[in-house]
Amino acid sequence: MALTTIETGIPLITEDTITVANDYVIFLDGSATGNANKEQFSEVMTLIAGTGLSAASGVLNVDASHTGITSVYNASLKMGRDSQNLIDFATTDNKIILRVNDVDEVELVENALSPVTASGVDLGTTSLEWGNIYVGDDKKVQFGDGQDATIEYDEDGTDQLRIAGAGVVIENDVEIADSKFIEFASAAGTPTTDNTVQGIVIEFLAAEAITQFDAVYVSTTTGRVGRADANVASMAKMPAIGIAIETQGSAGSSVRVLTHGVYRDDGGFAGDMTVGVPLYAPEAPGTLTTTIPADDGDFIQKVGVAVGVRSVFINPSLDVIEHA
Repeated sequence: MALTTIETGIPLITEDTITVANDYVIFLDGSATGNANKEQFSEVMTLIAGTGLSAASGVLNVDASHTGITSVYNASLKMGRDSQNLIDFATTDNKIILRVNDVDEVELVENALSPVTASGVDLGTTSLEWGNIYVGDDKKVQFGDGQDATIEYDEDGTDQLRIAGAGVVIENDVEIADSKFIEFASAAGTPTTDNTVQGIVIEFLAAEAITQFDAVYVSTTTGRVGRADANVASMAKMPAIGIAIETQGSAGSSVRVLTHGVYRDDGGFAGDMTVGVPLYAPEAPGTLTTTIPADDGDFIQKVGVAVGVRSVFINPSLDVIEHA
C-alpha cells in the first residue's frame, strides 16, 4: 500500500531551553475554543505573581516579607536562623521548644513555661533586669528544688503577704508601715563598721536639732523626740527611749530612732569600753555614757550595755531612779 503525506501546517516541535527575555508561549485566548495566540514568557510570570510572590524579568521570586499567609501547620515544623537557633514544634505534640546555640533552653506546654533543664535558665541578667512582675491572688513564688520556701499573697485566707520556709533570713532594711523600719544585720555579731545600726528603728518628728547617736526622749507636750538629759528637774527630758541614728538639723523634721538593737559609734565614747558594762542616759544632751549620774537630783536610767569597745546593745529600761 502506498503512503500518503498530509500537510498539517504544524511545525515539528523539538525540545529546547526557554530564553526568558525572548521566547513566547502559546495560549488559547478567552476560552477552550478561543484563538491560539502567543505571549512573551516574562509577561506570563508577571501574571502569575501575587501576594508573597513577585516577578522580575520572567523570574518568579518569593518575597522576603509575607502578609497574606494566615496559617502554617506541619507536624515536623522547625523555624529559625539555623539548626542551632530555632523554634521547635516537631519534638512532641503540645509542646514548643526554644533552642539557642544548639541547646534546648525553654519549653512551653499547657499551663507551664519552664526551662528544659532544672535551674538551666536565668530570668534577666545583672544588667538586663525585668520590669514589674505580677502574681495572682493565692499564687506563690516558690524556691528550691523541693519548693522549701515560698512567698504568697494569701487573698482567700488572711489577706497577708506570707513568707514561709524552714528559716527566713532578712538582710538590710525592711520598711514595715507608716515610716517604721526594721534594720537587720548583714552578718552575725556586733557591727564591724562605724555608724552601723542593726535592730528596730522607729521614725519620729524632731522637737529640736538632734545629732546622730544622741539619746532621745519623747516630749510630753509635742509628742516629738528631743535630746535626753538626766540633769533636768522633774524628768522633763526623760526617760530616754533610744538613740537617734541620724543628724537632724531642725525641729519638725523626721528622725529615726533605734529603740532595740545594736549600733557602733567609733567617735562617740571617751575611750574603749569594757564589754558588758552598762550605759546610762547622759547628764547633758549627747551620747550614752558608762558613768552613772551621781549628783543630787540626777536621774539614773540604764539604756544599754557595751557589746564591744565601740558598740552598744540598746534596750532602754523605762524605770528611772532619782539620785538623792
